[in-house]
Amino acid sequence: MGKKLHQDVPGAAEAGAAEGIGAVLIENRHLLVNVANAVTGCRCRAEDVVHDVFIKVSESAPLEPLRQPLAYLIRMVRNLAIDHYRRRAFECCHHIDEENGFDVPSPYAGPEATALHRDLLQRVSNVLATFPPRTRKAFEMVRIDEHSLKDAATELGVSQTLVHFMVRDVTEQCQSHVLGMVPPQRAGKNGVKKPRARSSKSIAAGMAEQA
Repeated sequence: MGKKLHQDVPGAAEAGAAEGIGAVLIENRHLLVNVANAVTGCRCRAEDVVHDVFIKVSESAPLEPLRQPLAYLIRMVRNLAIDHYRRRAFECCHHIDEENGFDVPSPYAGPEATALHRDLLQRVSNVLATFPPRTRKAFEMVRIDEHSLKDAATELGVSQTLVHFMVRDVTEQCQSHVLGMVPPQRAGKNGVKKPRARSSKSIAAGMAEQA
């Protein structure tokens, strides 16, 4: 009669089934961990998988008695281990560890680099201010806006040769005053270098610009 009364209590059968399958899990825990470890490749994750399975069977036991509870648990462990493995593989493809983030270079310049860039631009601007407006325009079109010599010559109404000399003169001044580079010199007699003399074309170009 006591046994019948126990069966009539709501949830008594389910609780008994949960205790039964839980006992099977505890008894075969080492085997189940090995099953999970074969999938995940990590003993710690395998332990987590078996623990999750234990929680599931404790909270919701099968509705019908199991003929082979160990086989049922092995299937649960293997399926959950596969889910863990797939989720881990997805995370590795789309995420990085926090400590690795410190080695990733920032796409933005730091305060020191920004200050250096501003100083460099100011020096270039100071050099450009020493040239006539047309020379500055030629340099800006060719070096900054990346126009061709032909386009710059058409825009300024001068020859390509003149544009070439204007851009060259500004470039050499920027290299000398901004970057500290010595302008190229030609070798004189006995291999002694002397300052480069301006060619007749350069002189003519300068006179044409000043005209």
